[in-house]
Amino acid sequence: RAIRRAMSWQRRARGPRRKKSDDEEAPEEKKLREDQRSSPLCAKLGVGCLVVCGLFTAVHLLLFRGQAITASAPIPDELRFVVMMNTFGEARKDWLQSSVDHYVACPVVAHVYVTHAGPGDNPLDANPRVSWLHREDTSLNVRFEPVEEAALDATFVVDDDVLVHCDDLLTGAETFHLQPDTIVGFCPRLHTRTLDAERPWRYNGWWRVGWDQQYSIVLTKAAFLHRKYLRSYSTAMDGAMVKAKEHVRQHKNCEDLAMQFLVTRESGRPPVYVRGRLADKGVFRGVSTKSNQMLKGGMKHFNDRSDCLNKLVEYFGENPLKTNHIVVGSTQRFAFNQPANWMEYFSSDMLTR
Repeated sequence: RAIRRAMSWQRRARGPRRKKSDDEEAPEEKKLREDQRSSPLCAKLGVGCLVVCGLFTAVHLLLFRGQAITASAPIPDELRFVVMMNTFGEARKDWLQSSVDHYVACPVVAHVYVTHAGPGDNPLDANPRVSWLHREDTSLNVRFEPVEEAALDATFVVDDDVLVHCDDLLTGAETFHLQPDTIVGFCPRLHTRTLDAERPWRYNGWWRVGWDQQYSIVLTKAAFLHRKYLRSYSTAMDGAMVKAKEHVRQHKNCEDLAMQFLVTRESGRPPVYVRGRLADKGVFRGVSTKSNQMLKGGMKHFNDRSDCLNKLVEYFGENPLKTNHIVVGSTQRFAFNQPANWMEYFSSDMLTR
């Protein structure tokens, strides 16, 4: 009790504590005090933003999602297409069966034709929806030889090491149904001008496509084509296509660029890029890439492609390629099924779902 009484007398002697004014307070102390005051507010705002974003996302997923097309849903006959898969030699048989099984399982696929170039027997399991076509010629040009027994115009040309998700194949088929006169596919590329008079054109990969936000080439490693272009490529006798196919035969490369030149020249239209899920098991083991050692050879593959591009311009007497900036995607994908303005989430039909 005596100690408490003594401490009380000391406080009375000192007088009441006076709060420092803003002028007397050190800058460091003032900034610390302001940060302490603002931190809880920032935390509350951050949590509030997360809650609002989560609410909008839940509304989008639960109320505004479209009806997914499942394997049991009927596929319109006009959307069905045939798959033309090319394979070369013996090395690719390890994944060939799995690739064929994948496309046979897609309900939008009517039939799978496997074109095999070079020696070797049919290693595939028997299936009435799969046909094995043997070609003696090992040139990449054989991948575009038309299949006479194929009754459908829509043809999906694909490498044996490329797998496209079945839902995205349906999106591609729907896009091709609306754009049958051009190439519709999943791997865009771009040609650009250079300052080199001897090599005025450059072949560019995905990074340049994303940077420039446009493309002019869609690779036929996974693309839809009308079968009339397969006939045109295989039977063309004009000087440009004869030289182009001979270049492909000698260099085992650039058949997709030659096809893009042919289609754009005949249709006058650019290709169409469909964004989808694609697995490519042959990025560094492909016919045109495994011998080039892309990472060790100073991007030799892209240099070779640029050489092909300039040769094709020389053969055709012009560059017919046209750029496009349109990207097609399914509304079932979250990234594509967003409103133009966030206020549309509050539209009146929200309560009528």
